[in-house]
Amino acid sequence: GGNAKGDPEWKERSGAILKTVKELEQKGYTFEGADASVDLMIRRSMPSYSPPFEIVEYSVHNDDATPTANRNERWTGGQAGDYSSKGRKVARCKAVVGVRVAAGMSDCEETM
Repeated sequence: GGNAKGDPEWKERSGAILKTVKELEQKGYTFEGADASVDLMIRRSMPSYSPPFEIVEYSVHNDDATPTANRNERWTGGQAGDYSSKGRKVARCKAVVGVRVAAGMSDCEETM
């Protein structure tokens, strides 16, 4: 509480956030113009933080949107994951994510 500059708890949390940002930047992430990402880090560092949703399941599907004649050859030749193949015309990716929304965080009322 009180003045954030003089709060030792805030000083510790902000130091941890800065350390995380620097570690991520060393891995190639950039935070210039990513105010929302930094805002989430700050919110998550607060003791009162409660996530607005929980991921309960997910699946990701990749396929050729326009399969080519050599598709079977790539699969049998052990190059199924060769996404830079010149024979690959268009890749399609579909992700489905199931979430549980925290109480009071949604206007929707749905039973799973």
